Amino acid sequence: MTSPTVVKAQFRPQIAARVRAWAREHGRRFPWRETRDPYQVLIAELLLQRTPYWKAERAYRSLLEVAPTPAELAAAPEATIHAIVRPLGLANRSRTLSALGRALVQRHRGRVPRNVDSLRALPGVGPYTAAAVCCFAFGKPATLVDGLTGRFYRRLLGLAANGEAHADRALWRAVSECQPTRPRTFHLAIIDLASLVCRFERPRCSECPVAGLCAYASAHVAPS
Repeated sequence: MTSPTVVKAQFRPQIAARVRAWAREHGRRFPWRETRDPYQVLIAELLLQRTPYWKAERAYRSLLEVAPTPAELAAAPEATIHAIVRPLGLANRSRTLSALGRALVQRHRGRVPRNVDSLRALPGVGPYTAAAVCCFAFGKPATLVDGLTGRFYRRLLGLAANGEAHADRALWRAVSECQPTRPRTFHLAIIDLASLVCRFERPRCSECPVAGLCAYASAHVAPS
């Protein structure tokens, strides 16, 4: 079984390069990945919470047509927002979005803050969403771990599951120690890799670009 320590030491030069190369061929394209606008990234992350991308994409486009800026989000009737996001579930999401618009206008002059603590103080924004905005919009070396990517990292690094991924401090620390210094494209690639290849059931280890460095693959996949 591959040692997690060895994997960490090799992570930046080997795994990051392999994952990014895989993503250039297999990575998915979504409108929120084509922008660095922090407001648009923030809206996408809120819509993606507990929601599959194929549902969130339509709501994302419709919402930005109605409210392309925080000021217009704050002024939009909540009923209008509700009609857009209702198919996504989570009954309070329209209320949260309206409150978000008002908070951005009242506290930050209609701009999305760059500071993690200020982001986390916004309605509907938790640790992952705040880190995602810092990483995807502002290019900061933020650490991103959720249930999907947490499964990938635990398998790769040979880490035991210690509760929910979003609350597993040891997991977050391990990812922080081994992610590349400029992780935006890397984190996007990991999301796709975890979704398409490193699946919960019957992971496709034979298609994984980092299987040769993965503790899980080493223990579970018979050598060819």
